[in-house]
Amino acid sequence: MADAGNNTQVGDWRPEMSFAPSSPIPPARSSVRSPQSDYLRSHTLTSPTPFPSLFMEESDLVADSHSMTFKHEASPRFFTLTLTRPHFTTPLCTVTVDALTVRLSLFPTLTRVSAGPWADVTLDVLRLRIFSSSRTPADVKKLREALVSTVFFGQILRVDAFKMSVVFGPDFSGRGKELKDSSDSGEHADSESADKVGEAEANGVSDEEEEDAPYYSPFESSFRSARPDDLLILASTEQFHTHDRKGRIYMFGSASGCLRRTWGAPDVEGQRGSYHMEAVDCQWRLLPPFVLGEQGGHSSILWYFLSLPFSMPAHLYTLIHYPLRLIDLSVPHAFIQFDDFRIRDVELVTQGFEALSKHWMRETHGVSGLPARG
Repeated sequence: MADAGNNTQVGDWRPEMSFAPSSPIPPARSSVRSPQSDYLRSHTLTSPTPFPSLFMEESDLVADSHSMTFKHEASPRFFTLTLTRPHFTTPLCTVTVDALTVRLSLFPTLTRVSAGPWADVTLDVLRLRIFSSSRTPADVKKLREALVSTVFFGQILRVDAFKMSVVFGPDFSGRGKELKDSSDSGEHADSESADKVGEAEANGVSDEEEEDAPYYSPFESSFRSARPDDLLILASTEQFHTHDRKGRIYMFGSASGCLRRTWGAPDVEGQRGSYHMEAVDCQWRLLPPFVLGEQGGHSSILWYFLSLPFSMPAHLYTLIHYPLRLIDLSVPHAFIQFDDFRIRDVELVTQGFEALSKHWMRETHGVSGLPARG
């Protein structure tokens, strides 16, 4: 298997190879060193808020424990909420976090606690499992579209390394395995599911023990389940920092992903496609005006409080409709998995063409946008 940058390899296919579990999840690294984000180095977060729209349908929320603290000498934050091992379940996905911490600051700039937003949210070891890419939760789509748009039209501050490799199985033909009818596929899927269930029962692995099972990287997980006629696309990056030109900066200490798919396989073989991603030291920060070099008007504290009743409706509207604008988000370690992943759902390609089309229409014909997708 080749894991060096930008290469294509045929052969050396060993899907039966076993990988030893990796070492325990390392702590988040302090790796923010871009010129425009030195201010961020003294700020660390500790846990995230759930996506608002993930739980509009039937959902369950379970947490092992919780704690609340208010402002005191040792903690300048106005309010801190900590949930231990919360678990969210919806028909579209499952979300688990080792620890979720929300830290609220009351007038952070005036009290000199922080120059950032009112809330710091940290997701400590986030695990997001989406059952099908065709039914991705709306908020995950929004975050993904924002990130892709930033990659295309934002300012890339730093990229230490980028590697990509494509690995073909020895039986890969470019068309995928053809099935005679859907009944054959159903029998195959049922037998495969039965084998998996039997293996799990034989090993004594229950749903509760699944979270404590050995951890495998996206590359290891994909190779462990790969078949001789599969195609693997692997990519990784180190120290990727980008600015969306709107005051938000995206930072990834490291990120790696693997797409496993039988190219051209019919939809009845949807279970043959999957996607795994791991990201370390992820941060989504709102930069204060002085970091961006903006010269804002300085008003007195008295004038600020006198004008607060008039600006409060705007703050409440933002809190209700755009809550992510009022938070800084940090994810020291994240694992994202799509059980059923289709090539047509790759947003990097879809959103890339849409963004380029919008840009061309605006520059050429003066049209500010295109009809939204259905």
